[in-house]
Amino acid sequence: ILPRHPPVLPGLTITVRYAPMRSVAGDMYDFVVVDDQHVGMLVADVTGHGVPAALIASMSKVAFSAQADCAAEPGALLAGMNSALCGSRLERRFVTASYVYLDTEARTLSYSSAGHPAPLLRRATTREVLELTGGAMFLGFRRNTVYPTREIELQPGDRLVVYTDGVTEAADRSGAFFDRAGLREFLASNSGLGTDAFADALMAHLRRWAGHASADQPFNDDVTLAVLDVA
Repeated sequence: ILPRHPPVLPGLTITVRYAPMRSVAGDMYDFVVVDDQHVGMLVADVTGHGVPAALIASMSKVAFSAQADCAAEPGALLAGMNSALCGSRLERRFVTASYVYLDTEARTLSYSSAGHPAPLLRRATTREVLELTGGAMFLGFRRNTVYPTREIELQPGDRLVVYTDGVTEAADRSGAFFDRAGLREFLASNSGLGTDAFADALMAHLRRWAGHASADQPFNDDVTLAVLDVA
């Protein structure tokens, strides 16, 4: 159910890394390309693991695809997904999600979230790392939930990182999480890497943090990481 590759748009570079805990997973991501200057991206995470979570992830993809007309309105898109999932049998599970919409012509980023870890935006000019907070509760729990949309200006060289909690909750042998502080620090100190090199370096760092003996050893949760650079 995942895209074969990220979309290629002028002025934007997108890299995704996906490491399921098992052969099937509850994480999913997808894109909606409006034209060569406008693209939306969803990153979602179903509670639990294995086949039950993967089935709900596939339902989330269908719900997302049905909201293509709302691509430019993140809050409305998540509200539409929520309505669809509330009408489905989720077996006491729920879905967290972040949706971002990038306009490379106007250099704006619109976003909304549903109980999901806040995306991080690293400013090229000031080198500060912003947490794109806000949003509302997870999907599939309560009908008529309102998901606010926020907008922020993009600048050349900015980097956006959208991820699931498998990144921040990667645990070392003592049980300590990598956490958002670790991710913020890594993002701030590795800005010189391209998106592919950055994503590979972060995944390798997470494996070292978790004490993995090899790249084939799974994390304790599904891991999804998307890195977007503004040219």
